[in-house]
Amino acid sequence: MAKAAQTYPEDDVSDIVWGAHGIAAVIGTDVARVYYLIRLGRLPIRRLGHRTIAASRRRLLEYAAGELPTA
Repeated sequence: MAKAAQTYPEDDVSDIVWGAHGIAAVIGTDVARVYYLIRLGRLPIRRLGHRTIAASRRRLLEYAAGELPTA
């Protein structure tokens, strides 16, 4: 069973997307590709501890549109 993307309302002051599933949904790819891009250092993400990842929805959309440089 597919894991649901965990995001929070956009009316919140933050635009944080939590987890690889949520990030994959925002940039329109699969979870394996998200982990691959993280390993390459190409996604604008933050790690919170060893396993939890989070990213700004705005920065992810900029990345997907090609507006952010890749590492």
